[in-house]
Amino acid sequence: MRNFIQSLMFLLGLLFCGCTADNSLSELPGDSETALLTGVFLDSAVEGLYFETATQSGYTNSKGEFNYLPGEKVSFYLGDHFLGDSKAGPVLTPISIVGIPKANINTPEVQYMAALLQTLDIDGDAKNGIKLEPQIIDALEDSHLRGRENATANILEIVKKVREKTGIELNEVFPEQAAAHLAETLGENFQLYTSLLPVLESTVNPFEPMTSVTWDHQINDEGRLLKSIRYENHPQRVSAEFVYTEYLEDGYPLIIEITKYELGQPAFTIKKEILYTEERKAIGFKNYSIDGGLVSFTTFDGIDANGHVVESKTFAVTGEFLYRETFERLENGNVNIHNRYSSETSTELDDLEIRYEFTYNEFGELSITKQLRPYKRNIKSEYMYREDNTLQQKNTLILVLDQNRLYSREDFYNEQEKLVQYNIMSGDWRSEYVEFYPNGDYKTVYTYYQDWLQEIAVFDEEGYGELKIWHLDRSGSYQIDFRDPNHALIKIEFYDDNGNYERTEYYENNELVRTEYA
Repeated sequence: MRNFIQSLMFLLGLLFCGCTADNSLSELPGDSETALLTGVFLDSAVEGLYFETATQSGYTNSKGEFNYLPGEKVSFYLGDHFLGDSKAGPVLTPISIVGIPKANINTPEVQYMAALLQTLDIDGDAKNGIKLEPQIIDALEDSHLRGRENATANILEIVKKVREKTGIELNEVFPEQAAAHLAETLGENFQLYTSLLPVLESTVNPFEPMTSVTWDHQINDEGRLLKSIRYENHPQRVSAEFVYTEYLEDGYPLIIEITKYELGQPAFTIKKEILYTEERKAIGFKNYSIDGGLVSFTTFDGIDANGHVVESKTFAVTGEFLYRETFERLENGNVNIHNRYSSETSTELDDLEIRYEFTYNEFGELSITKQLRPYKRNIKSEYMYREDNTLQQKNTLILVLDQNRLYSREDFYNEQEKLVQYNIMSGDWRSEYVEFYPNGDYKTVYTYYQDWLQEIAVFDEEGYGELKIWHLDRSGSYQIDFRDPNHALIKIEFYDDNGNYERTEYYENNELVRTEYA
């Protein structure tokens, strides 16, 4: 890879001699007396990128060079697909042409453009330059150039499309990997972001796969990390916001306030303090509750080559060991096995508290999850999606081992992935939770025995403030139970098979105290 200074020195030599080392550059009709200048496009040097100015056009050569006249604007294309433009200059990069004010190496669009170019490199090694072959470029679609909202999935889709159309197997490069390479090319210090951000992104709940979300890391003009926003991909909305509120003297973030979102709305906020080594590698968190109290410490005992946490331990404030977690990850960072142990070192079954297994579909969302609690229960869930990749239904089987009982559950979601109904089945019994209050508490539940509606339960808006239960007899008669927040009986009303009121029984401490008749 040519470093930044070498590129500039070579370029200055070209400027003085006014010539180029490759005949792939061409001149359009114009003022031939004006000095023709040569610029270079770097990430490292990119060969095969089509460029066009008012007077010049052609493909960048093996040194990434393009021609322009003073004051011209230059546009770059991947084949027929517009990549970006800028005022022409001696050195241009993805930062120059992304078209975002104050763009820098941490801008998501910059990172995605770098990832796109490095992924398209024919030999998969950007350190020796990036070479774009025409047959690979021809396999691209416009959507691939505007894919930063779902960057990981788009990169994987590009690799798949190129393989299908050309038989060429590309090496996928994801945005943060690409940014690290671009930083090395430009001589920028990307240490903070290559060491910290992958850790933050990988310590999220595995039920939110890394391929199902997109991150937007925001920095100020001095390069200080201000905020990280995590977006769900399907549907597009915020799922968490990380605000960095305190910093160390060298600018590394120290305190993070993390606001979790539900259905796109803020739900609650917690706080973490980042623990570093002297070399500023993140090695753990101090964990604070919603109320701000310190509740535990987490240490990172294993980090893989991508910077993702693969083993951690959590301790009480007193220093007492609580549990250890291990994460087996796929190449894209998603967890496929998550174990939680009650021992600091053992992997024996008796020390396994819980094990999660995850599989994913082609667009990066959960397909099947399994939850195994030794000697207690096993849970398996299957996820079904709409054409727009939003969750439509989840079917779950629950085996309670110590009771030898099998339950199943069906969850139904609307287009915003809000739960609108769920059913719980066990043997011949089925309860349907069909109506909910705005806070998510259920309001109306129908219970069936085989196909017979046996019970209707209606909860008040406080959840269990008052509970009414209709017990329906096959003859048509029914009774209505009224219960207090502790489910203790208040009264029971009885009706005949024509719906006529018969009597009311009153209770205190679940004991019948009097009866009133119609």
